[in-house]
Amino acid sequence: GTIPSSLGNCERITSLSIGDDKAPGGLNSTLPASFSALSALTTLNIRRSLFGTIPSSWVSFPSLNRLDLGENNLEGTIPEIVGSWPSILDIILSNNNFNGTIPSSLSNLSLLRNLLLGINALSGTIPETLTSSRTLQQFYVGQNQLTGTLSPSWGLVTSLNQFDVGFNTLTGTIPSSFGSLTAMSQLVLNDNKLVGTLPSLPSSLYVLNVQNNYLNGTIAESFSTVASRNFRNNQFCPPYPSWCPGTTRCLPQDCGGTTTSAFAAYRATSTNAAAADALTVSTTALHSTTLRTVTTSTLNSITTSYASVATSTSASHALATSNAQGATSTSTNLLSSTSTSASMTTDGGNTLGTTSSSYSSSPSSS
Repeated sequence: GTIPSSLGNCERITSLSIGDDKAPGGLNSTLPASFSALSALTTLNIRRSLFGTIPSSWVSFPSLNRLDLGENNLEGTIPEIVGSWPSILDIILSNNNFNGTIPSSLSNLSLLRNLLLGINALSGTIPETLTSSRTLQQFYVGQNQLTGTLSPSWGLVTSLNQFDVGFNTLTGTIPSSFGSLTAMSQLVLNDNKLVGTLPSLPSSLYVLNVQNNYLNGTIAESFSTVASRNFRNNQFCPPYPSWCPGTTRCLPQDCGGTTTSAFAAYRATSTNAAAADALTVSTTALHSTTLRTVTTSTLNSITTSYASVATSTSASHALATSNAQGATSTSTNLLSSTSTSASMTTDGGNTLGTTSSSYSSSPSSS
């Protein structure tokens, strides 16, 4: 079925949520242009139900706080009109087929907290104007085709908690200004073309992923406080920190965190050192989920999986297998269970209707 355009006549609707409608005969619709008349709308959540584009007629949503159109088949460009919605807090457009560039008009959104545009086909550079925000907490543009460098001005966005630009083609260095982001818990820069050394980073970090870049220099002992860290496939050199299974040579070091403690024990024996030096442990699956974290329980689970490697006679196979298992248990951080059962609420608080379908992966509100 399709979303009826007549909904645009329901001017008192404040919340509209439709989600995960993949059953035979379920919803498969475009976005009605008539929604532009919903001046009281504060929340619009539609997942796994859409194709087509964001209508150019959606010029004015004066009350909209939250737009969640993630995990659909939307395409085309993200229109500049998105930057004209004065009350917007959360924009979630991840896991679609959007192309073109990130709209520079997004910098006009003075209240924006969460901007999630990952897993699309966006190209061009990250607009430096976004660094003028003083409210942005979650910035996710991973798994696109972005180029350019990371602006030092990001160090001024002190509200940032999670910053993920992994799996793009970014160049240049990691700005030293990132050390000023004392609210940062997750910094994901993996699978780009970044060069230079690792700057001093905030002690608040819980997740740090810089694997598959061209970084060099040394790894600071202070990164021992990062619970989930990934430095693989760079060109770091001695002296290595005490928690890293280092050698006396500059190598694409496997200096993981909690998830690779068993690997460190494995390499500690001289008979396994050569094999360990040559062994590349792929954690792409673990760190390429749409929105990610590794909770304490998950870390313990993955560590247990890796522990078998220490006594394994086939280290490469065991690590690859346990890593893949770990990937399936990785929990999402920017996602929390939020009902998106199809419903409509009026400004009087009355629920007009509800369907039985639901979806439990809506990004959390702060």
